[in-house]
Amino acid sequence: MRAPPFRSLGKTHDEGPWRSTPGSRQRLLPRDYGLLFNLGMLLAQSDRTQEASSYLRRFVAEAPSDRYGADVQRVRTTLERMKPDD
Repeated sequence: MRAPPFRSLGKTHDEGPWRSTPGSRQRLLPRDYGLLFNLGMLLAQSDRTQEASSYLRRFVAEAPSDRYGADVQRVRTTLERMKPDD
């Protein structure tokens, strides 16, 4: 018996199923702060700052500081670095 082929081999991240449905960003779990943090930071590191900003700002505004305090500070620093120079 042969193993099934990797269907996503050679595809870019833009071809993933999360990009295929309009409004898919609203489907994030409302209190999944780990996901907001990870997605926002990944987008920021990939120079997709406009997309990253909305996730990171939401993380700063909503994440409980008792659990995510250090990460909130790290995100604030990242948001400051993403601001365009005036």
